[in-house]
Amino acid sequence: MKDDDSGSFGPDEPRAGDAAPDARAWKLVDEGAAAELLADAERSRWLEPFLARTRSASEAADELGVELDAMLYRLRVLRKLGLVEIVAQTPRAGRPIKRYRSTADAFFVPYYATPYVELRDRLLDEGREHRVGAAGGLARAMRDQDDLGRRILRDSEGRIERSTGRIGDEGIFVEPSAVGAGPVLGDVIWDTVRLDDDDARAMLAEMLDLFARILAMRSTRGSVYRIGFTLVRDDEASPRLPDRS
Repeated sequence: MKDDDSGSFGPDEPRAGDAAPDARAWKLVDEGAAAELLADAERSRWLEPFLARTRSASEAADELGVELDAMLYRLRVLRKLGLVEIVAQTPRAGRPIKRYRSTADAFFVPYYATPYVELRDRLLDEGREHRVGAAGGLARAMRDQDDLGRRILRDSEGRIERSTGRIGDEGIFVEPSAVGAGPVLGDVIWDTVRLDDDDARAMLAEMLDLFARILAMRSTRGSVYRIGFTLVRDDEASPRLPDRS
């Protein structure tokens, strides 16, 4: 038997059972199947139609572009996990239409509740589109600059170094940060370094400030640029990284 097989409202019409926006607080979910579901982007999308608003099963199915039976099955799962509840029933001839809403207007899943490998792989997947686009832009920009290339040398401490560099006016290598008139190219500047934690925090604050300044410069015109900042402690790399101090 279906819980809901019809009944929908226009996108801007009031819906029975809708509560005031501030009527429900956020909920911490840090263990069990509920935390696993919320941490999974694909599985948690079934919750999205009901998050901080009221929907029938058929309305939610239409919103997600899925069959009603599939939506009803997912609703049973969401209700069992305590993420969704019935908040109203809309009268009609025959069985009333059940209306559902999330049990909180926002959910918080601490990262410690997600296994390390799963969290690492999810971060890789979520950033893949940006990295692929950035790599494509970098490859095109790098090929467009005659003085930019791969340098292979022995550094002052006798170690082999492979990095991106430019050929300066006197035929010597200069850092790629010596920006010229060519394409804007910044992501080739990277390294792995040892820093004091306090210095790293100060540098992160500067990076976030720079990121905010870049976002404030956004325009409806001009070229599209990809932005990426990473400053993170890598304890697994620490034993392998030579001390350059």
